[in-house]
Amino acid sequence: MIIFDIDLTLIQSIIDGKQVHINSRPYIKELFIYLNHYNIDYAFWSLGSIEYIKYVMNHLSEIIILKPFFILTKKDNLYIDLLSPIQIPIIKVNNIEIKKIYSLFPFYNNLTFENTILIDDNIHHILGNPSKNVYHIKPWCKEENHDRELEILLRRI
Repeated sequence: MIIFDIDLTLIQSIIDGKQVHINSRPYIKELFIYLNHYNIDYAFWSLGSIEYIKYVMNHLSEIIILKPFFILTKKDNLYIDLLSPIQIPIIKVNNIEIKKIYSLFPFYNNLTFENTILIDDNIHHILGNPSKNVYHIKPWCKEENHDRELEILLRRI
Protein backbone atom coordinates (compact mmCIF):
# COMPACT_ATOMS: atom_id res chain seq x y z
CA MET A 1 0.00 0.00 0.00
CA ILE A 2 1.35 3.38 -1.01
CA ILE A 3 -0.03 6.21 1.10
CA PHE A 4 0.35 9.67 -0.38
CA ASP A 5 0.39 12.95 1.42
CA ILE A 6 -1.41 15.54 -0.71
CA ASP A 7 -0.23 19.12 -0.21
CA LEU A 8 3.26 19.83 -1.61
CA THR A 9 3.61 16.12 -2.39
CA LEU A 10 1.05 15.79 -5.20
CA ILE A 11 -0.37 19.29 -5.51
CA GLN A 12 0.07 22.86 -4.44
CA SER A 13 -3.00 24.89 -3.61
CA ILE A 14 -3.14 28.65 -3.55
CA ILE A 15 -5.93 30.35 -1.67
CA ASP A 16 -6.95 33.64 -3.22
CA GLY A 17 -9.68 35.16 -1.09
CA LYS A 18 -12.47 32.58 -1.19
CA GLN A 19 -11.10 30.72 -4.22
CA VAL A 20 -8.73 27.78 -4.09
CA HIS A 21 -6.46 27.22 -7.09
CA ILE A 22 -4.96 23.75 -7.34
CA ASN A 23 -1.81 23.01 -9.30
CA SER A 24 -0.88 19.39 -9.97
CA ARG A 25 2.71 18.24 -9.74
CA PRO A 26 4.35 17.14 -13.00
CA TYR A 27 3.97 13.40 -13.74
CA ILE A 28 0.93 12.98 -11.47
CA LYS A 29 -1.16 11.60 -14.35
CA GLU A 30 1.52 9.11 -15.36
CA LEU A 31 1.92 7.96 -11.75
CA PHE A 32 -1.77 7.19 -11.22
CA ILE A 33 -2.20 5.65 -14.66
CA TYR A 34 0.61 3.24 -13.71
CA LEU A 35 -0.80 2.50 -10.24
CA ASN A 36 -4.26 1.83 -11.64
CA HIS A 37 -2.99 -0.25 -14.56
CA TYR A 38 -0.96 -2.55 -12.29
CA ASN A 39 -3.62 -2.61 -9.53
CA ILE A 40 -1.24 -1.20 -6.96
CA ASP A 41 -3.14 -0.22 -3.83
CA TYR A 42 -2.84 3.40 -2.76
CA ALA A 43 -4.48 5.84 -0.39
CA PHE A 44 -4.31 9.47 0.68
CA TRP A 45 -3.54 10.88 4.13
CA SER A 46 -3.75 14.60 4.76
CA LEU A 47 -3.86 17.05 7.64
CA GLY A 48 -6.25 19.15 5.53
CA SER A 49 -9.87 19.71 6.53
CA ILE A 50 -12.68 17.50 5.25
CA GLU A 51 -14.06 20.22 2.98
CA TYR A 52 -10.65 21.07 1.56
CA ILE A 53 -9.71 17.45 0.84
CA LYS A 54 -13.08 16.79 -0.81
CA TYR A 55 -12.42 19.80 -3.04
CA VAL A 56 -8.91 18.54 -3.88
CA MET A 57 -10.19 15.02 -4.61
CA ASN A 58 -12.86 16.43 -6.94
CA HIS A 59 -10.18 18.42 -8.76
CA LEU A 60 -7.87 15.42 -9.08
CA SER A 61 -10.76 13.24 -10.28
CA GLU A 62 -11.21 15.61 -13.21
CA ILE A 63 -7.68 14.93 -14.48
CA ILE A 64 -6.98 11.36 -13.32
CA ILE A 65 -8.92 8.24 -12.38
CA LEU A 66 -8.68 7.72 -8.64
CA LYS A 67 -9.25 4.38 -6.92
CA PRO A 68 -7.96 4.98 -3.39
CA PHE A 69 -8.29 2.43 -0.62
CA PHE A 70 -8.94 5.25 1.86
CA ILE A 71 -8.77 9.04 2.09
CA LEU A 72 -7.82 10.26 5.55
CA THR A 73 -8.39 13.87 6.48
CA LYS A 74 -8.37 15.75 9.75
CA LYS A 75 -11.24 16.81 11.98
CA ASP A 76 -10.48 17.98 15.51
CA ASN A 77 -8.33 15.24 17.10
CA LEU A 78 -9.26 12.54 14.60
CA TYR A 79 -8.40 11.36 11.13
CA ILE A 80 -11.66 10.75 9.28
CA ASP A 81 -11.81 8.31 6.35
CA LEU A 82 -13.92 9.91 3.63
CA LEU A 83 -14.67 6.48 2.15
CA SER A 84 -15.77 4.66 5.31
CA PRO A 85 -16.94 5.33 8.88
CA ILE A 86 -13.41 4.81 10.24
CA GLN A 87 -12.08 7.44 12.66
CA ILE A 88 -8.51 7.24 13.94
CA PRO A 89 -7.10 9.21 16.88
CA ILE A 90 -4.34 11.65 15.92
CA ILE A 91 -0.96 10.96 17.50
CA LYS A 92 1.08 13.91 18.70
CA VAL A 93 4.77 13.89 19.54
CA ASN A 94 6.02 17.00 21.35
CA ASN A 95 2.67 18.60 20.43
CA ILE A 96 3.29 17.96 16.69
CA GLU A 97 0.77 15.85 14.79
CA ILE A 98 2.59 12.88 13.28
CA LYS A 99 1.28 10.44 10.68
CA LYS A 100 2.28 7.20 12.41
CA ILE A 101 1.83 4.29 10.02
CA TYR A 102 1.24 1.80 12.82
CA SER A 103 -1.80 3.81 13.96
CA LEU A 104 -3.59 2.59 10.81
CA PHE A 105 -3.05 -1.13 11.39
CA PRO A 106 -5.96 -1.73 13.84
CA PHE A 107 -8.37 -0.07 11.40
CA TYR A 108 -7.11 -1.49 8.08
CA ASN A 109 -6.26 -5.13 8.75
CA ASN A 110 -4.45 -5.62 5.45
CA LEU A 111 -1.79 -2.99 6.31
CA THR A 112 1.50 -4.03 7.89
CA PHE A 113 5.02 -2.69 8.14
CA GLU A 114 5.93 -5.12 5.36
CA ASN A 115 3.50 -3.74 2.78
CA THR A 116 3.00 -0.06 3.62
CA ILE A 117 4.94 3.05 2.65
CA LEU A 118 4.15 6.71 3.30
CA ILE A 119 5.22 9.27 0.70
CA ASP A 120 5.39 12.70 2.29
CA ASP A 121 7.30 15.96 2.10
CA ASN A 122 7.06 16.68 5.83
CA ILE A 123 10.19 15.64 7.72
CA HIS A 124 8.23 15.10 10.96
CA HIS A 125 6.17 12.36 9.31
CA ILE A 126 9.29 10.85 7.78
CA LEU A 127 11.29 10.76 11.01
CA GLY A 128 8.25 9.54 12.97
CA ASN A 129 8.18 6.21 11.12
CA PRO A 130 10.61 3.38 10.35
CA SER A 131 12.89 4.39 7.48
CA LYS A 132 11.84 1.40 5.34
CA ASN A 133 8.23 2.63 5.46
CA VAL A 134 8.73 6.18 4.23
CA TYR A 135 9.80 7.98 1.10
CA HIS A 136 10.78 11.61 1.64
CA ILE A 137 9.76 13.53 -1.42
CA LYS A 138 10.92 17.08 -2.05
CA PRO A 139 8.16 19.65 -1.41
CA TRP A 140 6.78 21.05 -4.67
CA CYS A 141 5.45 24.42 -5.78
CA LYS A 142 3.97 25.34 -9.16
CA GLU A 143 6.97 27.44 -10.17
CA GLU A 144 9.02 24.22 -10.41
CA ASN A 145 7.85 23.33 -13.93
CA HIS A 146 10.66 20.86 -14.52
CA ASP A 147 10.20 18.88 -11.31
CA ARG A 148 10.75 15.15 -11.85
CA GLU A 149 10.17 13.76 -8.34
CA LEU A 150 7.06 11.78 -9.29
CA GLU A 151 8.79 10.44 -12.39
CA ILE A 152 11.69 9.28 -10.21
CA LEU A 153 9.25 7.74 -7.74
CA LEU A 154 7.45 5.97 -10.56
CA ARG A 155 10.70 4.29 -11.63
CA ARG A 156 11.20 3.00 -8.07
CA ILE A 157 7.76 1.38 -7.75
